[in-house]
Amino acid sequence: MSAETKRDEAGETMERFIARVLVGLGGLFWAILAIGTTLIGPYKGLPEAAMKYAAIPLIAAVVILLVGWRYERLAGILLFVATLAVIVFGAIFAWEVGMWMFMTAALIGPMFMSGTMFVLAARNEAMRTTAATD
Repeated sequence: MSAETKRDEAGETMERFIARVLVGLGGLFWAILAIGTTLIGPYKGLPEAAMKYAAIPLIAAVVILLVGWRYERLAGILLFVATLAVIVFGAIFAWEVGMWMFMTAALIGPMFMSGTMFVLAARNEAMRTTAATD
């Protein structure tokens, strides 16, 4: 195995690691935020509210992680579609500037970056395996 191949594999590993960490931390962040909102809000029944609101980002993150473990391009595409959906949602509901800034920093940016990392890892692996067979 050449030094070039080892470097390529290390780059793919780093891209996959960054993508998975961003997805995992994102799901955890939004679940904690949902539970925290139910604790400080005028909500009754924390278990029901936590399951209703916190389970959604956790389930989405787990699904993306599971899909991305084997089908990185598909995970990247799903993250890009989710990023676009958040942007459209914000435009429809006319978010104010502060909300756009928060959502860009906490959701749009990390989802887009994670999707990019998944796609780059898949592309680099395909290029490496194609080069190895030539």
